[in-house]
Amino acid sequence: MLAHDLLGFYPRKVYFFPKSGRVMVRVLKTIHNNTILERERAYEQRLRRTPIEGDVELFS
Repeated sequence: MLAHDLLGFYPRKVYFFPKSGRVMVRVLKTIHNNTILERERAYEQRLRRTPIEGDVELFS
């Protein structure tokens, strides 16, 4: 582990770059618009509309 960012009151915005494995974290101390709230609400609605499907294998 190179770094960690835990606890605190502020939300974080996480950028993950799968090709390189690089991760960047930005602490959002002030938010001047409702972008995050709107995106979270839209995501919640997508989760509610999408049927749960697929297999889960706990042991192989």
